[in-house]
Amino acid sequence: MLFFFNFKAGFYERFYSYFDTQTIIRSFKAFLEERALTIAVQERNM
Repeated sequence: MLFFFNFKAGFYERFYSYFDTQTIIRSFKAFLEERALTIAVQERNM
């Protein structure tokens, strides 16, 4: 749900009036990288 919220808010690649599969996949990969970095920081702080 967080991915779709951020995607619709424009944090990743933009889409114009139609959903392009490649745009969603590239955005999802960017989200996963961001999430992995956030998890690594949290684990390091523990």
